[in-house]
Formats: sequence, structure tokens, C-alpha cells
Amino acid sequence: MTKFLTKFMKDERGVSAIEYAILAGAIGAIVTTVFSDTGSFATAMSAKLAAALT
Repeated sequence: MTKFLTKFMKDERGVSAIEYAILAGAIGAIVTTVFSDTGSFATAMSAKLAAALT
């Protein structure tokens, strides 16, 4: 049993996939927050862009 646990703890094959999934989720949350209809950042940026173009 100890041999199995030691081998399991040293195995890092699935770690990269988990890290990429967490990173993708975080990026998705950030993009959703920035570009949502109620996001104040997106509203402010669109207002500044409209003012700069006129």
C-alpha cells in the first residue's frame, strides 16, 4: 500500500491538464466580466471610444 501511495504522489501526468483547465476557466471568467452588458469597464471604454471618434 505504501508503494502505491508513493508512486501515486510522484505521478504528474494529469497535473498539466488540470492547470490548463483552471487557467481556461479564469480567462473565461475575466472575458465574460469585461465584455458583459452590465460591465462598467466595457461601458466606460465604449463611451471613451465613441467620444474619441466624434
